[in-house]
Amino acid sequence: MNIKHKHIPEEAMSEPRNPTNMLDITNDQCKYPLGEELARAELFCGRKRHGKYSYCAYHLYLTTKHD
Repeated sequence: MNIKHKHIPEEAMSEPRNPTNMLDITNDQCKYPLGEELARAELFCGRKRHGKYSYCAYHLYLTTKHD
């Protein structure tokens, strides 16, 4: 089976991360946790959310891509 990788939108690659703590993050910011995989998340990406999703376009791609 041949699965095509989804295209990462250009704006997802050009917008810098905006590390934001849990108390300051707003509804329109990406809630992808930053830091070590098993560590408690204290900072989140903070980029602009992609559509109705909780993540920005870049992190949405990372969490849903097919290998």
